[in-house]
Amino acid sequence: MFLFPTKKEKIASWAAKGKQTEKLCEMCFDLDPEIRALAAAAVGNTKGDRGYNCLINLLRDDEIEVQIAAAKALDMMGSKNAIEHLRYAANHTDNAEFKKICLDAVANLLAKIKE
Repeated sequence: MFLFPTKKEKIASWAAKGKQTEKLCEMCFDLDPEIRALAAAAVGNTKGDRGYNCLINLLRDDEIEVQIAAAKALDMMGSKNAIEHLRYAANHTDNAEFKKICLDAVANLLAKIKE
């Protein structure tokens, strides 16, 4: 048993609280892409400009898993401001899965606007 929680455990704890913290947003820029993806997913369960901006940046990450996590998180956040960023990402990728996730997120966000 370790005395100090791992990064994954910290992210899980912050995600469970549903609060956007400075430390959670910092994890979005960790060197490990798995940590960046987990942090992006956790940020998606929160509200706030800092987290939103982190996710927009992660749409251009070098790792597709991180890009996908960011797109899903933006969809979860429900910010209509993400629509143009998601459209841009969808139109500038060769990855079919990422493109579909971005376009699905755009459709979901547009539907929320019409509600």
